[in-house]
Amino acid sequence: MRVTVVLLAAIATSLGLVDPIDGTLGDINNNGKRFLRRQKPSEDDDADVDDSDVDEERINASKLRDLVDGKTRKQFDHWGKQKLSPSRVWDKLEGLSETNRKKVYDWYFKDIYRNGNWRR
Repeated sequence: MRVTVVLLAAIATSLGLVDPIDGTLGDINNNGKRFLRRQKPSEDDDADVDDSDVDEERINASKLRDLVDGKTRKQFDHWGKQKLSPSRVWDKLEGLSETNRKKVYDWYFKDIYRNGNWRR
């Protein structure tokens, strides 16, 4: 019993002398800021570009509003790089009214698709 008491006393006093390894070292990026979500990558991606698969039929409402307002460059460039046909773009514009859908579709058809001659 004396051995266990001495052993426990030795452990208790030595714990105060040991510096623990800081667990947050892996959670700090190059700028010194902490990552609150470790599962997300640290590099900055362009959040304005729709990086979903070509088969994805929906885009979010804010991107649809931007398209109607004429802010089409990033989205149209992305679709143009994927060589999306105008019929596929028509399907992606499903959340818009008929007149706005037709307007954005015509912009894509005339500017990017160019009647079958893709803009390069």
